[in-house]
Amino acid sequence: MWKCLAAVLTACVLSLPLEAQQGTAPDGFYPNSYAGATFTGVFQPDSSDALLITLVYTRGSKSETFVGKLAASCVSRDKKGSVHNFDASMIPTGTVLTAYYVSVTKKSDGRKSTENSVIGISYVEIGGKKVPDEKRRIIYFCTTERIIRTMGFGPRPPQ
Repeated sequence: MWKCLAAVLTACVLSLPLEAQQGTAPDGFYPNSYAGATFTGVFQPDSSDALLITLVYTRGSKSETFVGKLAASCVSRDKKGSVHNFDASMIPTGTVLTAYYVSVTKKSDGRKSTENSVIGISYVEIGGKKVPDEKRRIIYFCTTERIIRTMGFGPRPPQ
């Protein structure tokens, strides 16, 4: 019995690494449509569309790709309070990001397709240097939807 249990636990542990990049968002303020889905990976630019985000997560010889589109250009405030608009074309290649997204299934010509609408991003690693958890912030305003508190009592979004 112990050998069987050990085999099952080993199989579960070995199957986890590729799934580690998907997660759930922390408490905070999000649009009504947001269910908490996140994907973390290395940013790969797409010169054809400034709103397209492609993230690649690699673990050993396996990799998984996430493609999502910013619902709108992102808006962020710096420490001095200045407002900045930016899109995916301004993110350096190789930056590790977490994308906060909503999957939308659409039907066109009898075919179903799923699109990922990115409502926010967070920098995990910039230029090879990890951003400490306490300094990491979510850039919420990548959507035209109204932002409300949907989970817990997280920090207020930047105004």
